[in-house]
Amino acid sequence: MIEFNFSIIRFISYHMNYFLNDAGVFIRAASVSIYKNIKNEEIVQVALNFALGMERILKGILFELNPIYVFTEPKFEHTLQTVYNDKILLKEDVLASKPNSDVITFKNSLLRALCISQTTINNRSILFKLENLRDILAHCDLGFIDFTDAKTLILRDFYPIIKSYSLELKIPQRHFFNGRHMSLATISSTLQADLKEKIKLLFEIHQEKWKMLRGTPGFIIDKEKETKNVLSHADKIATECPCCGNTGVIYLEPITENDIQSNILIVIGERIKMFKCRFCKLEFYEDKLFDLFGFTSLVNERNRKNFNSPDIEVDGISSDESQ
Repeated sequence: MIEFNFSIIRFISYHMNYFLNDAGVFIRAASVSIYKNIKNEEIVQVALNFALGMERILKGILFELNPIYVFTEPKFEHTLQTVYNDKILLKEDVLASKPNSDVITFKNSLLRALCISQTTINNRSILFKLENLRDILAHCDLGFIDFTDAKTLILRDFYPIIKSYSLELKIPQRHFFNGRHMSLATISSTLQADLKEKIKLLFEIHQEKWKMLRGTPGFIIDKEKETKNVLSHADKIATECPCCGNTGVIYLEPITENDIQSNILIVIGERIKMFKCRFCKLEFYEDKLFDLFGFTSLVNERNRKNFNSPDIEVDGISSDESQ
C-alpha cells in the first residue's frame, strides 16, 4: 500500500511539473513580503525567493518541453533513472551505476528558455540582472548588492514578469500572488517609466475594482448621484472614464495673472488638477495622461470659449482634494 501511494504521488508530481509547483512556494513567499517602503534587510530575503522561484519557472518551461533538458547529464544511462525510474523493468549494464541527477544552473536555464519562451525573451535583461543578484546572494559579501537596482527588481519588475509567465504557462495568478495581485500591480504601476505599461497596470487594478463593486446593491445609483453632485460645481467637467466607461470628473483650477493697471489677480483660464472616477476609483494627476486621453484638448477648447485664451499647456498638479 505504501509503495502504491508513493508511485501515485510521483506520477502526479511529474505530470503537474514539479518545478512549476515548487516555483509557487518561493514566489508566494516573495509576494506576501513586498510593500512600498521595503527595507534593505528585507530585500535580501525577498530577492532570494524571487530568484529561486524564477529559476524553477525557467526549469519548468524546459521540463514541460522535455524533462531531459534540465539536467547537466542528458545521456540515457543517467536520465532514464532520474526521470523515468518507475518505468525501468530490468537494470542492465547500459544504465549508470551512479546516475547523475544534477540540474543546470540558473544562467543555463535562462539561456535555454530564451529559445522557447516569449516572456523570457521580452524580459531578458531583467532576468540576467536577477541571475547576477542571485549569485551575489548565494556566494558573495552582501555588500556587493546594489540595493537600488534590487529594490527596482522587486517593486517594479516582479509583478509584471510573474504575471506574464502566469499567462504564458496558463497557471492561475493565485498560484503565485496569494491574493496580492492588486496590491503588487499598484506598487509596480507607480514605478513604470514606460507609459503604456503604466496605463496597462493601472487599468488592470481599477477594472478589477469595478467588476467587484458594480454588483453591490445600490452602488451604481449612489455613484451616479455623487458624480452628478460634484459636477454641479463650475470647476468640474464630465468626461467618459477611459478605464470603465462610466462618467468621470476632470477637476480644474484657475490660471491667474496680476493685472498691472488694477493690481488685481484675474483669471485667464483653467488647467487640469486631476481626474477621478467614482465608479472604478481611478484617479491620476499626470499631464502625460491628460494629453493621452484627450483631456488637455477638452480644456483648451473650454478656455477658448470661456476666456478667449490660446491653448494652455496643462500641468498635472497633485492635490489632496477628494470631493
